[in-house]
Amino acid sequence: MFLKTKEEINWKDDSLHEDCPSLTPYFLKDKRKAPIIVVIPGGGYGHRAYHEGVPVAEWLNKNGYHAYVLRYNVAPIKDQEVIYKSKYAIQYARYYAESKGIKGQKLGVLGFSAGGHLAAMISNDFDEAKEDSNDPVLRYTSRPDFHLLCYPVISMGGIIHMKEVRIIY
Repeated sequence: MFLKTKEEINWKDDSLHEDCPSLTPYFLKDKRKAPIIVVIPGGGYGHRAYHEGVPVAEWLNKNGYHAYVLRYNVAPIKDQEVIYKSKYAIQYARYYAESKGIKGQKLGVLGFSAGGHLAAMISNDFDEAKEDSNDPVLRYTSRPDFHLLCYPVISMGGIIHMKEVRIIY
């Protein structure tokens, strides 16, 4: 898990797999008691759509929310690793926010298209907190408190999403 500042991320030139998964925090400077939303851009698991990431996090900030943008692995994906790594990213988001004094706030996920699929998977196949773990990140649950799914890929049936099915499964 990598934490990257917005200055360290180059959506056009960065390798799709470099430093993935990574979270880029967009925290409010003067408002500690605000909900946190992890933004998960779409892109058909073949790329990540910039317009569903950074601009959304900035819009959330303007509306009083802390945010992160999740950069997750894209094709080729083996053994559904993107789901496992993304669940860890949610745990890390909770851990890091608390380390910055943002304690006890609700944390949700907001996913678009394939990112909506990933948000739904994280929300339904979550890991409980392991209080006795040597890894402090695993002491937090990966279960979001809420989820917002924007035109998500919910069904992998039919011919519409065969490309995504081949990529993730």
